[in-house]
Amino acid sequence: MNQLEIEAKLEKAKTSLQKKRLLIEKKKGLLLSCSDYEKDGLRYDLRRLDREVTSLEGSVERYNKQIGNLKETEAHRRELPEILNVLAAELREQWNEFDLGRLEKLKAARASMTYKEFRGKYTAVDYSFSQETEERIIKRNERAAADFVLNLFLRVRHITGEVQDWKGISVSGPALNGLVVGRSGRANVKTIVAGGYNIQRLHLRVLVKTV
Repeated sequence: MNQLEIEAKLEKAKTSLQKKRLLIEKKKGLLLSCSDYEKDGLRYDLRRLDREVTSLEGSVERYNKQIGNLKETEAHRRELPEILNVLAAELREQWNEFDLGRLEKLKAARASMTYKEFRGKYTAVDYSFSQETEERIIKRNERAAADFVLNLFLRVRHITGEVQDWKGISVSGPALNGLVVGRSGRANVKTIVAGGYNIQRLHLRVLVKTV
Protein backbone atom coordinates (compact mmCIF):
# COMPACT_ATOMS: atom_id res chain seq x y z
CA MET A 1 0.00 0.00 0.00
CA ASN A 2 1.12 3.54 -0.68
CA GLN A 3 0.92 6.36 1.86
CA LEU A 4 -2.44 7.68 0.62
CA GLU A 5 -4.03 4.25 0.94
CA ILE A 6 -2.67 3.80 4.46
CA GLU A 7 -3.81 7.31 5.47
CA ALA A 8 -7.32 6.49 4.22
CA LYS A 9 -7.37 3.32 6.32
CA LEU A 10 -6.05 5.30 9.31
CA GLU A 11 -8.82 7.88 9.07
CA LYS A 12 -11.45 5.15 8.75
CA ALA A 13 -10.08 3.38 11.82
CA LYS A 14 -9.98 6.64 13.82
CA THR A 15 -13.59 7.44 12.91
CA SER A 16 -14.75 3.96 13.87
CA LEU A 17 -12.77 4.13 17.11
CA GLN A 18 -14.38 7.44 18.07
CA LYS A 19 -17.88 6.09 17.37
CA LYS A 20 -17.31 2.98 19.47
CA ARG A 21 -15.91 5.00 22.38
CA LEU A 22 -19.02 7.21 22.31
CA LEU A 23 -21.21 4.13 22.15
CA ILE A 24 -19.43 2.67 25.18
CA GLU A 25 -20.12 5.84 27.19
CA LYS A 26 -23.77 5.75 26.11
CA LYS A 27 -24.21 2.12 27.15
CA LYS A 28 -22.45 2.76 30.47
CA GLY A 29 -25.02 5.50 31.11
CA LEU A 30 -27.88 3.16 30.28
CA LEU A 31 -26.61 0.67 32.88
CA LEU A 32 -27.60 3.11 35.61
CA SER A 33 -31.28 3.13 34.77
CA CYS A 34 -32.16 -0.19 33.14
CA SER A 35 -33.53 -3.50 34.45
CA ASP A 36 -31.34 -6.42 35.53
CA TYR A 37 -32.33 -8.29 32.36
CA GLU A 38 -31.23 -5.36 30.18
CA LYS A 39 -28.01 -4.99 32.16
CA ASP A 40 -26.85 -8.46 31.10
CA GLY A 41 -27.20 -7.49 27.44
CA LEU A 42 -25.48 -4.14 27.98
CA ARG A 43 -22.57 -5.75 29.79
CA TYR A 44 -22.18 -8.22 26.93
CA ASP A 45 -22.16 -5.30 24.45
CA LEU A 46 -19.59 -3.42 26.53
CA ARG A 47 -17.22 -6.40 26.62
CA ARG A 48 -17.55 -6.78 22.85
CA LEU A 49 -17.02 -3.05 22.30
CA ASP A 50 -13.95 -3.09 24.55
CA ARG A 51 -12.43 -5.83 22.38
CA GLU A 52 -13.25 -3.88 19.21
CA VAL A 53 -11.74 -0.70 20.65
CA THR A 54 -8.54 -2.57 21.55
CA SER A 55 -8.35 -3.97 18.02
CA LEU A 56 -8.93 -0.54 16.45
CA GLU A 57 -6.33 1.06 18.72
CA GLY A 58 -3.86 -1.53 17.47
CA SER A 59 -4.80 -0.73 13.87
CA VAL A 60 -4.34 3.00 14.43
CA GLU A 61 -0.93 2.39 16.00
CA ARG A 62 0.06 0.09 13.13
CA TYR A 63 -1.05 2.52 10.42
CA ASN A 64 0.74 5.42 12.13
CA LYS A 65 3.89 3.33 12.28
CA GLN A 66 3.59 2.37 8.60
CA ILE A 67 3.15 6.02 7.60
CA GLY A 68 6.14 6.98 9.73
CA ASN A 69 8.25 4.28 8.09
CA LEU A 70 7.19 5.41 4.61
CA LYS A 71 8.05 9.03 5.39
CA GLU A 72 11.42 7.96 6.76
CA THR A 73 12.07 5.87 3.65
CA GLU A 74 11.18 8.77 1.36
CA ALA A 75 13.48 11.06 3.35
CA HIS A 76 16.31 8.55 2.86
CA ARG A 77 15.58 8.35 -0.87
CA ARG A 78 16.02 12.12 -1.12
CA GLU A 79 19.46 11.74 0.48
CA LEU A 80 20.72 9.26 -2.12
CA PRO A 81 23.84 10.45 -3.95
CA GLU A 82 23.65 10.67 -7.74
CA ILE A 83 25.94 7.69 -8.17
CA LEU A 84 23.32 5.42 -6.56
CA ASN A 85 20.67 6.79 -8.90
CA VAL A 86 22.99 5.90 -11.77
CA LEU A 87 23.31 2.37 -10.37
CA ALA A 88 19.52 2.06 -10.05
CA ALA A 89 19.07 3.11 -13.68
CA GLU A 90 21.65 0.55 -14.81
CA LEU A 91 19.92 -2.20 -12.84
CA ARG A 92 16.51 -1.30 -14.26
CA GLU A 93 17.87 -1.35 -17.79
CA GLN A 94 19.57 -4.72 -17.46
CA TRP A 95 16.74 -6.38 -15.56
CA ASN A 96 14.15 -5.09 -18.02
CA GLU A 97 16.21 -6.26 -20.98
CA PHE A 98 16.48 -9.76 -19.54
CA ASP A 99 12.90 -10.06 -18.27
CA LEU A 100 11.24 -8.65 -21.38
CA GLY A 101 13.35 -10.94 -23.57
CA ARG A 102 12.35 -13.87 -21.41
CA LEU A 103 8.69 -12.86 -21.61
CA GLU A 104 8.80 -12.67 -25.40
CA LYS A 105 10.44 -16.09 -25.62
CA LEU A 106 7.96 -17.75 -23.27
CA LYS A 107 4.92 -16.19 -24.93
CA ALA A 108 6.14 -17.44 -28.31
CA ALA A 109 6.63 -20.92 -26.82
CA ARG A 110 3.12 -20.92 -25.35
CA ALA A 111 1.63 -19.87 -28.68
CA SER A 112 3.32 -22.74 -30.51
CA MET A 113 2.81 -25.51 -27.95
CA THR A 114 0.04 -27.24 -26.09
CA TYR A 115 0.03 -26.76 -22.32
CA LYS A 116 1.37 -30.29 -21.88
CA GLU A 117 4.22 -29.64 -24.33
CA PHE A 118 5.04 -26.35 -22.66
CA ARG A 119 5.13 -27.90 -19.18
CA GLY A 120 7.32 -30.68 -20.49
CA LYS A 121 9.96 -28.16 -21.47
CA TYR A 122 9.43 -25.29 -19.01
CA THR A 123 8.67 -24.94 -15.29
CA ALA A 124 5.51 -23.76 -13.52
CA VAL A 125 7.36 -20.53 -12.73
CA ASP A 126 8.01 -20.05 -16.46
CA TYR A 127 4.33 -20.60 -17.22
CA SER A 128 3.32 -18.03 -14.61
CA PHE A 129 5.90 -15.55 -15.92
CA SER A 130 4.60 -16.00 -19.48
CA GLN A 131 1.32 -14.44 -18.32
CA GLU A 132 2.99 -11.28 -17.05
CA THR A 133 2.69 -7.92 -18.81
CA GLU A 134 5.47 -5.56 -19.82
CA GLU A 135 3.98 -2.86 -17.61
CA ARG A 136 4.03 -5.03 -14.48
CA ILE A 137 7.58 -6.20 -15.17
CA ILE A 138 8.89 -2.66 -15.66
CA LYS A 139 7.15 -1.39 -12.52
CA ARG A 140 8.43 -4.33 -10.46
CA ASN A 141 12.01 -3.81 -11.65
CA GLU A 142 11.80 -0.09 -10.97
CA ARG A 143 10.70 -0.79 -7.41
CA ALA A 144 13.33 -3.53 -6.96
CA ALA A 145 16.15 -1.27 -8.18
CA ALA A 146 15.03 1.57 -5.91
CA ASP A 147 14.87 -0.77 -2.91
CA PHE A 148 18.27 -2.24 -3.77
CA VAL A 149 20.12 1.09 -3.77
CA LEU A 150 18.25 2.33 -0.69
CA ASN A 151 19.23 -0.80 1.22
CA LEU A 152 22.84 -0.31 0.10
CA PHE A 153 22.78 3.35 1.17
CA LEU A 154 21.52 2.44 4.66
CA ARG A 155 24.09 -0.34 5.04
CA VAL A 156 26.87 2.08 4.16
CA ARG A 157 25.56 4.79 6.47
CA HIS A 158 25.29 2.30 9.31
CA ILE A 159 29.08 2.06 9.17
CA THR A 160 30.02 5.60 8.17
CA GLY A 161 27.37 7.68 9.91
CA GLU A 162 26.51 10.83 7.96
CA VAL A 163 28.25 10.38 4.61
CA GLN A 164 30.74 13.12 3.73
CA ASP A 165 32.31 11.79 0.56
CA TRP A 166 31.14 9.39 -2.16
CA LYS A 167 33.94 10.44 -4.50
CA GLY A 168 35.82 7.19 -3.94
CA ILE A 169 32.93 5.20 -5.42
CA SER A 170 32.66 4.28 -9.09
CA VAL A 171 30.03 2.47 -11.17
CA SER A 172 31.05 0.04 -13.89
CA GLY A 173 27.93 -1.35 -15.52
CA PRO A 174 25.82 -2.60 -12.62
CA ALA A 175 28.78 -2.92 -10.24
CA LEU A 176 29.50 -0.36 -7.54
CA ASN A 177 32.96 -0.36 -5.94
CA GLY A 178 35.15 1.90 -3.85
CA LEU A 179 35.45 3.80 -0.59
CA VAL A 180 32.82 5.87 1.23
CA VAL A 181 33.88 8.32 3.95
CA GLY A 182 31.56 9.48 6.72
CA ARG A 183 31.63 11.26 10.07
CA SER A 184 31.83 8.02 12.06
CA GLY A 185 33.99 5.86 9.82
CA ARG A 186 34.83 4.58 6.36
CA ALA A 187 33.26 1.74 4.39
CA ASN A 188 34.65 -0.29 1.52
CA VAL A 189 32.04 -1.30 -1.07
CA LYS A 190 32.63 -4.27 -3.36
CA THR A 191 30.14 -5.75 -5.82
CA ILE A 192 30.07 -9.38 -6.89
CA VAL A 193 28.16 -9.78 -10.15
CA ALA A 194 26.61 -13.06 -11.34
CA GLY A 195 24.96 -13.35 -14.72
CA GLY A 196 25.12 -14.99 -18.11
CA TYR A 197 24.98 -18.72 -18.87
CA ASN A 198 22.61 -20.73 -16.69
CA ILE A 199 21.90 -17.72 -14.43
CA GLN A 200 18.27 -16.64 -14.40
CA ARG A 201 19.16 -12.97 -14.60
CA LEU A 202 21.70 -10.45 -13.36
CA HIS A 203 22.28 -10.92 -9.64
CA LEU A 204 24.35 -8.62 -7.47
CA ARG A 205 25.84 -9.15 -4.06
CA VAL A 206 27.28 -5.99 -2.57
CA LEU A 207 29.72 -6.35 0.32
CA VAL A 208 30.02 -3.38 2.69
CA LYS A 209 32.86 -3.59 5.20
CA THR A 210 34.43 -1.28 7.72
CA VAL A 211 37.86 0.03 6.71
